[in-house]
Amino acid sequence: MRRVLIIDEDKQFATDLWVALRKLGDFKVTVCRTLNEACLALIQETQDLAFLPLKYDDRPIRSLLALQSELCVVLTSSDIVTSLPESISAKTDGLLLKNRLHTALPGILAIVFDQAKPTVDTPDAHAAIHTGILGPRVQAGLLLQGKKLVTHWGNLSKANANLITETVNEGWAEAEKNTQVQFLRFPEQGHVLLLYTRVLSPGQPVDKEKRYLFTLVAAPEVSLSWLRTRADKLVENLSYVVYTAAAPPKPVTTPNSPTYAIVWAAEQPFATTQIPLVRRTLERIAIANACALTHIDVQSQLIHLVVTCPPGRSSGWAVHTLKSGSDEAIRQEIEQKRPLWNLGHYARESADPLTSAELNIFLQNLAQ
Repeated sequence: MRRVLIIDEDKQFATDLWVALRKLGDFKVTVCRTLNEACLALIQETQDLAFLPLKYDDRPIRSLLALQSELCVVLTSSDIVTSLPESISAKTDGLLLKNRLHTALPGILAIVFDQAKPTVDTPDAHAAIHTGILGPRVQAGLLLQGKKLVTHWGNLSKANANLITETVNEGWAEAEKNTQVQFLRFPEQGHVLLLYTRVLSPGQPVDKEKRYLFTLVAAPEVSLSWLRTRADKLVENLSYVVYTAAAPPKPVTTPNSPTYAIVWAAEQPFATTQIPLVRRTLERIAIANACALTHIDVQSQLIHLVVTCPPGRSSGWAVHTLKSGSDEAIRQEIEQKRPLWNLGHYARESADPLTSAELNIFLQNLAQ
């Protein structure tokens, strides 16, 4: 399944693009209103393609590529574009005119995915690094096998990634060690970075050259207890990925599986920085209950989903499972006592997201 990120304040276009993508292939789509929200989504999960509104400024593109250098970026525009500055065209993979969505999108997808950069040696491990939400205090994460760099995440050049790999291996003299803390200064930078490394355990002895190591790169002032907590969240999933050569199992749906479009509201708007936590919690609950989320639109006060459920499950079951389950899990995570979600919701059987008119009616009824 391809992962696609749509960044656009235009709700109707984002919905139209989602529907068009669904008709053209197997896509998991995440919709974000702002660049900041999109960057948080990228930290949470790798994406294959991002649709970004055209602005004659390459900083939004650079922000996305700093988080995921292999990301394909297609610009969207309401106006005909005759030329683009090289600083923008060199970093993007296509241009989609909004009024030509249905005629131009198939060709753009063919070009983008045919020319997509090759994935890393272990793409599932690369995705697993993203799922941990490393946060702004961690600059990068690296997966090593023996003296080999398998993959790395974050704003890190290949040269510096290789330097970290050498440094970790030089300090790893004892085969029985499980954790290592080092400090490193890049030649071109004045500040020192902290390297926190853990062994990925397969549950049985592994030769030194075959064992996997995972390193977090952070500012030196970051506490080791904080790094240890973040590493704990990643090591178990990464160990499963690298030692089984497969990602954790995904939910299986059948032709008889019902699909529902659902929306509910937050009791109080939550911070933009909490959006990845909400999205990640919903995805985890869906997988645990054999459901598949094909559309996730998390806003500060509105949750809009399309979910495919096991055969025989009703929309009420889906709402209770996702809404109540996420309320309990998120409140425990952020240590909040008051309910997270408003009591109301709206759901109907549909493989497509709710329309803007339906969402507006839901919000109007909520305000009464």
